[in-house]
Amino acid sequence: MKKCSEVQKQLNAIRDEIRAVHDRQDQLHEIAKARGIERFEAASGCATCRGRGWVVTWDTMDYLDGSAAAYGDCTNKSCTPETRKASGFYPENTRYDYNRYATWAHMHDLTELEKDESFMIQPQIVRLNKKFNDIEISARPTKGKLVEVVAKSRARNSAAIGEKGKVFWYGVNDWGTVKVGLMDTDGNKHWTTEVCVKVVSQKAGKAYDQKYEDQYPLLCKVEKKTNRAICVITPGQGAFSVGEWIPWSQVLNLEEVKEQLKVGNAVTVMLPPWLAKKKGYIRD
Repeated sequence: MKKCSEVQKQLNAIRDEIRAVHDRQDQLHEIAKARGIERFEAASGCATCRGRGWVVTWDTMDYLDGSAAAYGDCTNKSCTPETRKASGFYPENTRYDYNRYATWAHMHDLTELEKDESFMIQPQIVRLNKKFNDIEISARPTKGKLVEVVAKSRARNSAAIGEKGKVFWYGVNDWGTVKVGLMDTDGNKHWTTEVCVKVVSQKAGKAYDQKYEDQYPLLCKVEKKTNRAICVITPGQGAFSVGEWIPWSQVLNLEEVKEQLKVGNAVTVMLPPWLAKKKGYIRD
């Protein structure tokens, strides 16, 4: 998704912060490795087993993780438990070290202050990633948000610059273009593309709610409900009827219906005439 310049600046700044944190993480790892090598060499660590006390005597290339390898004691006669304790592990891990649970951890060669800093790196990355995602999501012109057209789309009859409206449709067309449908306060619908709008508010006000001069009152019983719709049965329908699904977005007296559902299933749902006709409640 292409962002407006202000949003893009914020995202780029967060990316730079994340990159700096990762760089510091790598730097701490390199500092620890350099100290580990110095420690190992100063204690005359065993180059044969790298301070592990064992060596690989046989392996097959059939298993890339080294799980079929055979091991034996270190062949260096001067390598003893005492010398290995003094030198510690050489600061480099192989697949065999992981299989034998003999891995070097860079934390062992960091100072206490560096350890504290290292422990805080992952929470920092999590926090910055969440901040990045929150900004990115808030900038998307998804349904229910108030947007303003800031550029003219190349499509024919696209929304004019400066047009404001509530997003009622957000998706990708057959050519892969992310399209946005917005409705103004008079109920007029306009179409444009995602790159041509900016989000003004996360929720459009009541002035942008769809209005109908005529409403169809439907007395019904609610059989099922989900976050998106209700399944209703009218008094004239038989006992084996599966009912009709009504989207919450088309219930004109939404708050009133929700209040009625708290005390019982019998409700009066106000529908736009076009939907009442489509469902067969109004016949021409």
